[in-house]
This record gives sequence, C-alpha cells and structure tokens, in this order.
Amino acid sequence: MDYEVLSPLAEVNVVPPRGLLPRVSDLNGKTVGLFAFWKWYTPAQMRVVGEVLKERLPNTKFSHFKQPGGQDTKIADKPYPAMNREILESKEYTEQLKEWLKTVDTVVTGHGD
Repeated sequence: MDYEVLSPLAEVNVVPPRGLLPRVSDLNGKTVGLFAFWKWYTPAQMRVVGEVLKERLPNTKFSHFKQPGGQDTKIADKPYPAMNREILESKEYTEQLKEWLKTVDTVVTGHGD
C-alpha cells in the first residue's frame, strides 16, 4: 500500500544540509574553538567536550569563547537579557568573535540548559 504525505504548510523545496566551510579532516595538532552559547550550562558542557577531546587528541589545542547573554553579562556596560537580538548586532561583540575565529582552525558549538 502506498501513502502520500502532505505538508499542512505547503510545498517545500528541500535543500540538503551543508556546512559553512569544508570539514577539517584531522583535528590532531589543530586549534579547536569551543563556542558556548549564552544558555546557563553550555560553558560547562563545552569544558567537558574539550576535556574529552583532549584525552583523545593530546596534540590539539582548545580555545573557549562564551557568547554573552543572561542576567550577569554585559557588553559596553549594557546588559543583554536572554533572547535579545541586540547582542548579534553589537559591533563590539562581532569584533571579538571575528578576532577569536582568526585564532582557531575549526569550531565546535553547544547549546543547552
């Protein structure tokens, strides 16, 4: 028996997912950026990811970057509450992120509570 699946949203043009850049073939000897989203437990998660990767890849360096956000974070003396788009539009934040990205070969990111 054949079934036809219909979307209640309309016709969808399915595009296969792809990365922004080609994957790094080998992490050994590279610098891996560990990007922590602003959610509360993400920095701790990224620390654990770094520890696990370091055990497996002892010649790999790690660099951490925490996205500002939450109640305790400020950029240019202005608090950025959670879910606020202003952080992505902050010149100071984007400059800090771009400078950090120049120092890493690839990035692992985490988002979680």
